[in-house]
Amino acid sequence: MLRQIKGRIGVRAALVMALATAITGGVAVDAASAGTAQQVQVCVGSGHDDIQKYDVYGYNQNGDYVSSPRDIFDKQSEGRRCGIVPDWWWVGWVSINFYTSGNERTGTRTCFIGYDFASTTECKFD
Repeated sequence: MLRQIKGRIGVRAALVMALATAITGGVAVDAASAGTAQQVQVCVGSGHDDIQKYDVYGYNQNGDYVSSPRDIFDKQSEGRRCGIVPDWWWVGWVSINFYTSGNERTGTRTCFIGYDFASTTECKFD
């Protein structure tokens, strides 16, 4: 239920942004340009204290294979440390690399990002 509400709010926000852009003649940004792409929230469980950073590789809303900048876990969700790379939108399978504070890669996991506009997909790794 909550996920459905969040999805509806995300769609409405995108429509408002698109309408505002059309009225003002500005450039469409973020949600409005994302179409069916979604942001990914990456979460790691409490047993992974060595993991401090991550980056995401995959296809963006334009169909280009890209990599995000490295980001940190700056949120909490259900006892996990989480992060969202701001202003990056993804579709399909993505690879997520994990790093220590010294930038040593500790592993890679994959996550599927759906093609429906739901604003954010959460990828949890315990």
